[in-house]
Amino acid sequence: MMRQRARVYVIACEGSPLLKIGVAGDCEKRLRSLQIGCPYELFLVFQRFYYAHLDGSRESFVKLFGMIFLFSLCVSFFVLKYTVDAGRIFGWLSATVWTVYQIPQIMKIYMSKSTKGLSFAFVLIMGLGVSLEFFSSIVLRLPWPTIFSCFRGMLAYFVFITQFLIYRISMR
Repeated sequence: MMRQRARVYVIACEGSPLLKIGVAGDCEKRLRSLQIGCPYELFLVFQRFYYAHLDGSRESFVKLFGMIFLFSLCVSFFVLKYTVDAGRIFGWLSATVWTVYQIPQIMKIYMSKSTKGLSFAFVLIMGLGVSLEFFSSIVLRLPWPTIFSCFRGMLAYFVFITQFLIYRISMR
């Protein structure tokens, strides 16, 4: 089977935030075929060689990289078009991720009943940083996701300090 060089494309519809993402050997031909069934003007926003083949022998790394790149591109268009909404969505998403990311460390310390490997200086500096950030976000009246994220950081700091106190004392 003859391998054909593929391109990743992004096609937009005039007046709509929706995007069509796909892979084709000839992006212009694909645009023309999509335009036949669409009453609105379609235009090619992006096309790039996809370093794989159309016969199904795609490498997972290349596919993953392409998907991440396309997702980033779509997010960029969304952010540019809906700045305030995007700020709210990504603010809460960021606060959620920052809330979840320390849970494995907290659980590891709890399960092992040891703070070995966790720097006390790191915890103190983290506590100082999140406290300053929390109070400045309140004074500056920053958005709620920022205040929530700072409060979460302070809670994590208090959990780490408590774990240091409990497990250092119990190790003696």
